[in-house]
This record gives sequence, structure tokens and C-alpha cells, in this order.
Amino acid sequence: MNAYISTSCFPNTTLFDNINICSEITEGFVELSAPHPFIEIKNIIKMLLNFKKKNINFTLHNYFPPQKEDFILNFSTSIPKNKNLNKKLIEESLEICKQISSPVYGVHPGYLYESSKKNENGL
Repeated sequence: MNAYISTSCFPNTTLFDNINICSEITEGFVELSAPHPFIEIKNIIKMLLNFKKKNINFTLHNYFPPQKEDFILNFSTSIPKNKNLNKKLIEESLEICKQISSPVYGVHPGYLYESSKKNENGL
């Protein structure tokens, strides 16, 4: 049995460093998830392929890869702009899975109602 640890467990750390930390704990099984600063998908794929050469295994979860424009992942949104952002994220996630031979992309379905991001005061 394999246990994957999420890169979301170590905030304020680069994705590269997070992968190293997680892979040491789980002997090479890493779940890629939020939060991480934006990185272009081609650079993410290049990084992950280099880790794969070191026998690191990946699965993707929810809000990964990090997006240039932050938004709330919600499949049940009725807002056209958000639908497009959701679709783009999922397409990028599936492309990463394909490139790194990861058979799983785990994702939550969304919310029953629209939600919004909190401001810097938590409101």
C-alpha cells in the first residue's frame, strides 16, 4: 500500500522544496495540491519529470496546478467566467497527469452555492 502526503502540508515553501520534503516522508509518494504560487504548466511538467527520474510518484488533488488568476474551484458554479476557470484548471491537471503518467486526479465536486475569496482581514 502507498500513502501519499500532500504538498499542502508545508505552507510558505516552494513547490520544489515541498516535493523533496514529502517524498522523504513517504519514500517517494507525493500528492500535489494547493496552495502554491503560480508556475507555468510547462515548467511544472519539466520539474515533475525530473522528480520522476528519481522514482518520485505523484497524484494530483483539487486546486493544482496553481493558477495565475486565483479563484474558488466549484464545478456547480453558474458564473460563466468561473466555469471557464474551472475548465482550464481541470484541463491543465489532466495534461500534467498524462505527462507524468499519474492515473489519478482527485477533485471535490464544488459547493451548493457560490462562494467568494476572503480578503486580507479574513472577511
